[in-house]
Parts: sequence; structure tokens; C-alpha cells
Amino acid sequence: MADIDPINLLYQGQYDLFLALFNENELINQTYLIAKYYELNGHFQTALDLLNKSETSENSTFNFYMEKIFISYIYWRMRNYSLSIDFLDSIKEKIHKINNVDLLGEFFNTLGLVNWSLNDLNNALSNFNLAYEYRNTNTSQVLLSNTLNNIGNAYLKLNNQKKALKYYNKSYTIRKKLNYSPLIALSYNSFGRLEELKKNHQKAEMYYKKSLVLWEEVNNTQFIGKSFRFLAINAKYQNQHSLEKKYWELSNQNFEKINNNFDIHYNHSLM
Repeated sequence: MADIDPINLLYQGQYDLFLALFNENELINQTYLIAKYYELNGHFQTALDLLNKSETSENSTFNFYMEKIFISYIYWRMRNYSLSIDFLDSIKEKIHKINNVDLLGEFFNTLGLVNWSLNDLNNALSNFNLAYEYRNTNTSQVLLSNTLNNIGNAYLKLNNQKKALKYYNKSYTIRKKLNYSPLIALSYNSFGRLEELKKNHQKAEMYYKKSLVLWEEVNNTQFIGKSFRFLAINAKYQNQHSLEKKYWELSNQNFEKINNNFDIHYNHSLM
């Protein structure tokens, strides 16, 4: 078991096996890894608290700054965009000075996500493309697929459906080859949003339901809740009010299970 890469267990949705490995071994970047586990499962504040209390020394340059970028990423997940940007600004000079491709890829991808959420789409694309350049030199196909999907998301917001599909397909090709269920589920959600924008609501629903099945298989309550959110919004566009109500209730129920008030509040803003 000691030869298994713990981060890949998280990407595969093998959360119980990850915890067994984590509890049985002294891992080099253990604070980052356990915080990643909590973040992926919707426990954002727990992840943030762990990172803020981390005893990782700045002498361990890579791990130290990867944790710092991850703090900014979690603020983004919590929709606190100003704190996310401020945190990235505070470490930007140091990240560039270190000049590590993995750190730079993570930095620009996170910055792009904040830009995207703030509808600063030109800067989002610029930063995602920088992240892609750095991540394309790395061996992590997971991170590369994430950035490609993010580029697709930016083009979708720009209503450039052709380019959005191009990058979604590039991302999906990598994810299908890896055969990691959570990554494939994320791609299904992206395809669903594209079909929704094209007003192909039945096709969108099909993708969202395929995503939901995969999240249920790995028992990820956070993303089960998000899948029901996508289904609720799609039902809303079709004026299927009773179905919409059902999906919102199921989404909130899942977020309540993990005490994720951030996504519950976000759901209420969309209803």
C-alpha cells in the first residue's frame, strides 16, 4: 500500500483507501493531502483550518507554497473571491522567483478560476493558458485535464460554444483514458452545461444524470449535491416546477449532510 500514490486515490474517488493509507503512513505532504480530501468532500472550513495551522516549514519550499496556493483555492471554493485574490497577490512574487513549473501551473490555474468567477474572462483565459503551458510540461494528466476544462468553461461564458466543446473534448479524452470516475463526472457536467446553453435540455439532463451516477458510486456527497443543483437549474429552464423543487431539496439535503452552508446559501441565491 505504501507504493500507492495517495493523490491519485483522491482523484479516483477512493476516499476510504486514501484514509487507510494516510493513517498507516507518514506522508511527506500530509497536511496538503488531508486538506485536499476534506476540500473534495465539501468540508471547506476544515480544510482551511488545517492549512492555516500547518507546521510545514518554508524551507520545504514546494510543499509550503503549494499549501499557500491551496488556501487561495479554498477561498475561491467558498466564493470569497477578494480573499482569494489577496492571498495570491501576497505570494505572487515569491512563486515567480521560485520558478517551479508545478507551482506556477497551480498559481495561474487558481488565478484563472477567480477571474472566471468574477466574469473577467479575458484575464481568465490568459491565466488558464499560462497554467496549461506550465502543466503541459508536467506528467500530471489530471491537472492538465482540469485546466483544459477550465479553458472550455471560459469560452462557454463567452458564448463561444465551438471552442468550449473543443476544450471539453480535449479534457474528456484525457479523463476517459485515465478512467477516473470523478473526472469523467466533471466532464459530463461540462457537456451538460453546454447542451443547456444550446437549449438541448433533455440532452443536458442526460449528462447531469450520468454525472450523478458516478458521484453516487464513489459516495461523494458534495458533488451529489452539485449534480442535483445542475438538474434543478435545467428543470427550471423547462418550467418543470415540481421537478425543480424536488432537485433543489435533494441538493440541499446533501449539502446539509456535510454542513456545507456555503453551497446551501448559493443554492438559495439561484432558486
